[in-house]
Amino acid sequence: MGRPSDMTPELKPLVEALETILATAKDHPAFMEDAFEQRDIDALVEEGGDTCDWTMVAIQAADALKTLKK
Repeated sequence: MGRPSDMTPELKPLVEALETILATAKDHPAFMEDAFEQRDIDALVEEGGDTCDWTMVAIQAADALKTLKK
């Protein structure tokens, strides 16, 4: 998290959950690193299946964490 002292205690479980979700999704064999880094939604939709699902979960968790760290 960006500045832990700025985080309200209520947000800590949410941040921890998002970090776990992100790590789990990125660790899945179907995770597509390039599409994740480039936020290439078109490539993910074209690929479909677990690759699309797990990589999209990672993108959503990472983006949510980024928003919380502002």
